[in-house]
Amino acid sequence: VLLALEGKTSTITYVDPKGEKDILSNQLVKNWNAFSNHQYLSGCWNKPFRWDIVTKPHFLQRDSVTCGVYVMMFAECILRNQPLPVVTMYSKDIYKLRNELAVQLLKASDPLDEYCHSCGMADIDATSDWVKCDQCTWWYHLSCINKKSGVNFIIEQASKYNFKGPCCSKYGNYELK
Repeated sequence: VLLALEGKTSTITYVDPKGEKDILSNQLVKNWNAFSNHQYLSGCWNKPFRWDIVTKPHFLQRDSVTCGVYVMMFAECILRNQPLPVVTMYSKDIYKLRNELAVQLLKASDPLDEYCHSCGMADIDATSDWVKCDQCTWWYHLSCINKKSGVNFIIEQASKYNFKGPCCSKYGNYELK
């Protein structure tokens, strides 16, 4: 589901790739109007807004896995003030668009080599030791490897041997060979 709020016009654009539902539409307006009233009464906003909801015609998603692609495509159209596509796309076109979106998101994201692939954090502290998977080049905190593997690897071992992270090892574990 995509909700695009336009504050100047107090309009919520509601788009569901599987088709909009009136009951959900009514609940959305009710909730946003209650939120707006609360913001006004608590002094956050200088006036209460009365939100209206609109939908736009679009083609419907036919499977259960491509909703993210549809939502991103609809969001781009709304942001560019363009009509939503009304002609159904074929599966090969959807998967091509999915790959294009993935490339755009990865190009716009932070460099992943600065984060531990196990915990998702950057440096735990200034003295953190890091180990790189020799196959995919993802980095891991040595402390994360030790916690998850139950084995107490030391940095000297990891640098002497071929290290594989869980996504590259045969059994989904950390490996030193």
